[in-house]
Amino acid sequence: MAKRRLEGRIRYEEDWGGRGEHFVFETKWSDEDEWGLDTAFKLYDYGGDKAVVLNYQALTKIREWMNLGIDFHFGR
Repeated sequence: MAKRRLEGRIRYEEDWGGRGEHFVFETKWSDEDEWGLDTAFKLYDYGGDKAVVLNYQALTKIREWMNLGIDFHFGR
């Protein structure tokens, strides 16, 4: 039997829960089918079309997952 491990998924939501654009971070155990919410980070618009900025905390979350050895992918 394969060892159980935590997996991550990062997905873009155009209007997450009516709160605008977000990157949603989700996790699940390798032996499960359902993804669960970890965190969601809002994208910020600083005054221009397509001038959307990713929250720095999202980048540190990716680094945290990498340091913990969590395999992750970008998906739907």
